[in-house]
Amino acid sequence: MKERDKQNLIESANKKLNKAERFFEIENYNKAAKHFKKAGEDFFKVGEYDAAEKIFSMVSKSYEYSQEYENISDYYRKAANASLMIDEFNKAGQSFQLAAKYALKKERCKDRDFNALVCSSFSYFCFFLLGRQDKGLTYIKSIKVKVDMDSFRENILTQLIKNITTAIIEKNIESLEEIENNLEKYKFRRGELRLIKFVLLLAYTNISIKNQLNFKKDNFTTDEKIDCSLDINTKPLLNLTEDKGLNFEIKKLTFNNIRITASNNLSIIRRPQLPIELNKGEKMNLKFKAVSNFPDPKSFFGPILITSKINELLTFYIKSKIQHLKISSPPTQLGVYFKNLRPPLINQTFPMEITVSNKSTGEALEIEIELEFPKELKVMRGTTKKQLYSIRPNEEIRWEIQVKPLEPGEFDINTTVKYNDSDNNIIGPKSKAYPIKIKL
Repeated sequence: MKERDKQNLIESANKKLNKAERFFEIENYNKAAKHFKKAGEDFFKVGEYDAAEKIFSMVSKSYEYSQEYENISDYYRKAANASLMIDEFNKAGQSFQLAAKYALKKERCKDRDFNALVCSSFSYFCFFLLGRQDKGLTYIKSIKVKVDMDSFRENILTQLIKNITTAIIEKNIESLEEIENNLEKYKFRRGELRLIKFVLLLAYTNISIKNQLNFKKDNFTTDEKIDCSLDINTKPLLNLTEDKGLNFEIKKLTFNNIRITASNNLSIIRRPQLPIELNKGEKMNLKFKAVSNFPDPKSFFGPILITSKINELLTFYIKSKIQHLKISSPPTQLGVYFKNLRPPLINQTFPMEITVSNKSTGEALEIEIELEFPKELKVMRGTTKKQLYSIRPNEEIRWEIQVKPLEPGEFDINTTVKYNDSDNNIIGPKSKAYPIKIKL
């Protein structure tokens, strides 16, 4: 449209709007609606969509005041379409809900149910673009009970919701392509077609972006630090074909919020600082750290859910897989130590202290300890075999023996230890040699 023609149409639309407002003030709502309609259509033609939305809403209000409910639903739908032309998804969703509400006020028939379901489905798609699918589904369920069940099942828009949702869950791009290729059969209005194209773009994005949750291992012990990372790759977005009719290009992706689900025995002690921005095609590695608080063989980390936006307009979620982890008690570890209470000299008996310590966090049970001395070291008094019922965490057991060196030199005392850990696993027998040096 030429600029002069556009200005003339705007001028004519403003005159009609002035007339409509005067009739509305004197409560002549039928004439007000008539002029509001003409003004709204003119503003829509010249691309003044914000003005068109307000005026179409006034048409519906005029009909409501005059109690002529037949056309209210259609003009709220037109108001929603005007909002969609300027990407006002929240406002469009509200108008679609009003359109569905007034469609349901008509007597029950196929057209009534069809129009209510179409408008409520478009409202759901507005919720979808705002990242509020749960609220959208709750709304659709509230409409479902007010219409005929066959009408609900057969409605082309409720089927479209189901097909797009299934394609996202199954990550089936071919299904989305089939939907896109069949858009013409739906006979959408301009704003509604724009809405569905945005929905498909967001669905493609959701499927295309790849993420991978990485752990170096999956077995951990209590109080151990657990490091993991989430790799996000937006390179597949470069393969998306831009819809020229949509006049929209993915430029910037913003990651605004992270929600982590984990088993009760895990505490998250580090997460990435947000927001983070990526250009289309870039990669990102997000690092996380958790700590295990107590044993649980059914421990898990994830899914990680990241709230993301495209060009600060469309909201979607990146969801990782769940990583199952095994958190167990740390292995019970006993240490055996020798301490000479006097310098060991040849042919002189000296006292030696043996200490058995448990420096782990698990209890040791049914402990058997055997000391084997070389022939050059004669045990004069004391036991070289010890049986203990238990040694608690951080507990020590000591006893003394008297040893007489018969020759100078360096010798090994062999120690064999066997016990049960706190999970009743048998540990050992383990042997270790402890060196001792005898002087003249």
